[in-house]
Amino acid sequence: MNDLVSLSDLFAKKLFRIPDYQRGYSWGNLQLEELWSDILNLLPNREHYTGMISLKELNGEYTSGWNDEKWILDNWGYKAYHVVDGQQRLTTFIILINEIVNYYEQQNPGKELTQIFVNSLRLSDIKEQYLVIAKPDSTMIRTFKFGYETDNPSYEFFKYKILEEQNPGIVNETFYTLNLENAKEFFKEHIKDLVEKEGVSALEDVFKKITQKMKFNIYFIDNDFNVFIAFETMNNRGKRLSNLELLKNRLIYLSTIFHAPEDELNKVRNEINETWKTVYACMGKNKTRPLNDDEFLQAHWIVYFGYSRSNKMNYTNFLLNDYFTQQNIETKYTSQYKLTEIQEEYPEDAIEVDAVDTTEEPQVAEKGEKLTIDALFKYISSMKSLVPFWYSLHFPDDITNGDIKMMLERLNRLGFVYFKPMIMVILSRKDISDENKFKALKLIERFILLHFRYAGYFSTYRNSYFYNLAHQLYVKEVAIDYVLEKLNEIDFLSDNKVATTSTLMGSVNRWFRNYSGYYSWASVKYVLFEYERYLMKDKASQKIMPENFFKKDEKDHYSVEHIYPQTASDPYWVSRFGNYDDNQKKRLTGTLGNLLPLSMSINSTLQNYSFDEKKTRSPRGYSDGSHSEIEVSKYSQWTSEEILDRGLKILAFMENEWDFIIPNKADRKMLLGLDFMIEDGDFSTDVTVPVFKEKVETRRVEDVYSEEIYHELIDGKPQYEIDVYNALSEYCLSLDSNVTRSTTKNYIVFKDKGVFLEIHFYKKRMRFILPDMVYQDEKGLVKKLPDSYTWTKNHYMDFHEDDDLDYAKNIIRQAHDYVKRGS
Repeated sequence: MNDLVSLSDLFAKKLFRIPDYQRGYSWGNLQLEELWSDILNLLPNREHYTGMISLKELNGEYTSGWNDEKWILDNWGYKAYHVVDGQQRLTTFIILINEIVNYYEQQNPGKELTQIFVNSLRLSDIKEQYLVIAKPDSTMIRTFKFGYETDNPSYEFFKYKILEEQNPGIVNETFYTLNLENAKEFFKEHIKDLVEKEGVSALEDVFKKITQKMKFNIYFIDNDFNVFIAFETMNNRGKRLSNLELLKNRLIYLSTIFHAPEDELNKVRNEINETWKTVYACMGKNKTRPLNDDEFLQAHWIVYFGYSRSNKMNYTNFLLNDYFTQQNIETKYTSQYKLTEIQEEYPEDAIEVDAVDTTEEPQVAEKGEKLTIDALFKYISSMKSLVPFWYSLHFPDDITNGDIKMMLERLNRLGFVYFKPMIMVILSRKDISDENKFKALKLIERFILLHFRYAGYFSTYRNSYFYNLAHQLYVKEVAIDYVLEKLNEIDFLSDNKVATTSTLMGSVNRWFRNYSGYYSWASVKYVLFEYERYLMKDKASQKIMPENFFKKDEKDHYSVEHIYPQTASDPYWVSRFGNYDDNQKKRLTGTLGNLLPLSMSINSTLQNYSFDEKKTRSPRGYSDGSHSEIEVSKYSQWTSEEILDRGLKILAFMENEWDFIIPNKADRKMLLGLDFMIEDGDFSTDVTVPVFKEKVETRRVEDVYSEEIYHELIDGKPQYEIDVYNALSEYCLSLDSNVTRSTTKNYIVFKDKGVFLEIHFYKKRMRFILPDMVYQDEKGLVKKLPDSYTWTKNHYMDFHEDDDLDYAKNIIRQAHDYVKRGS
């Protein structure tokens, strides 16, 4: 192993910096435990191969602005390097060495570092070799042997929180600084435990092993082009780079090869770093529950570009393999972006909801366009403006509007399903009133609860539609009123909101199939808690709160109790339920009206006691509990009739809270699993007749422009598309004197009483959107659009370069005649 170098050799006459394109520190306890175990298990006289370190030497031009390092580079023969691969291991070793130094300092209070020794090495020399060197003729300049470049979000945190230099002010925290802090605490505790168990000599052995016996292979990278490619390939070993980390490296690389003035390239590179600082700050602001960066990246992709379900074009493929690539760069300099427009400074607290004004028209790139420096800037600016609202939808504590905050808290408890991109856009739009934001969140909650939580729909139901609707709202192709209208559509409700009970019964039957009933409903706690909130309205005291009701890690969190117990051996229960068979008893036990949110400790004390004892038993019975408990305690006894009565009350609350109607009492009893209690009059009690209005086409809101917009629409399109459009336009106008033509931002419309044709332009085809009818179509070219489009014009025909124009004209004529007849 003579060709390998130790950490001591590696740090001789070298400064190391982690460049801005690198990810932050990503090691967690698993990697730290593995390294610590390797160190302890390494025999004192054995060497251990620790991995490869890839370095890029930095020339004097690059380091000319390094004020704190200039003296040592110019006068002491030091060289500076970027760490391209191996930064996780090196960072970990530096943190460990720093904690060893701290330990010895704390054990020798009042002593100078020159008087403290580790393996015959002065602590002052150890600190200078691996951590920091003070300039001899200065009291201010201190040069760090290892650290981050100033553009890196972790620069200040590593310097002031990990190496514990004097802190000049506020230090920003990010997703990665949590890992740095955790590693520091990890080694601090493990060093303490090691010395307590084995003595200080064991710590001396650790220091010797990591500085002398753990060996590295060093690889030097020659040029700037290779450094970015090397980063992507090398860092896919070990702990995988997140897509957000890969994207940052890719964007910085691309910023070096655009055909643009140097000041623009530098400005975009700086903005990339500032954007990632903001993103990582939001991802890690909540230390106990850091957010997933890849989830944000995907949500932003949906909002910015629109959603594609194609397996060949998911968000990672599109961003990293298709759009942000060297091959997709526009070779000509076409920037129209003024530098004064991209010099906006974002405030330090950019993660606050009001930090970014998004009232301006968002500018986004089309999926098929070439990548320009403007397009890259627009993309990162969009990320920077939206990520604070991504944080707020997860952690709404800073939301000032109480109603909006309350709805976000409810959605966090219920689960967002696929609505996070939509909510992020809604929160970001200052031109949407708080009233409409609240309405949208309330309708999203209703949509989720009724479709996914109650009716049991698959979580992908209409996801493509609402993903793309989020995109359309973001780019202002649709108004919030249109979004509210679509969110209000519940699949199994009639136009006057009457439920098709059979749809809901599918879930109810599944719950009762294993006899547990509503007790097995994943959302029963959610509903019972909201029922508690309903009961406590206009009352002075608040009995239970969400943070208590949903805690999983507390010794005494709220559970769900069966009032009529599952094991009902007490004579009280036998006398009142003895006439029911086993199946009926199980249904009465698991039905909604028999379930009560209750403290776990109280639940365990009440167990299978009689109803009277449950109401009054010490230390606390129902009569002294939550509003739900008090409501139950007011019943004089607990029989099947009381269970039914309370179940009907909760169902009535659900109907009112989530705006739907169960047709009659018989259906309500079936939904409660108590169909054996249906009586003859229940079918005619409280009957509500479903009303189904004739469906009227509702399309997204689009401004209609003059014909001049057409030229923008077809700009750059193949000549055959232009020729086909001109021929079809002339043909459509010749079909009838009443035919009109208009042009929107996205397509061209032909009408005669109603729309009979839309022409959409794509990269390699044209698409004709056509009415819902039966076509004479021998070739089978007319197809139905997916249900998620929800348009009355729900058929389409694609036209390619070699297709038959006369055949297309025949199809269009059929569409015109159908609309003209009004059929």
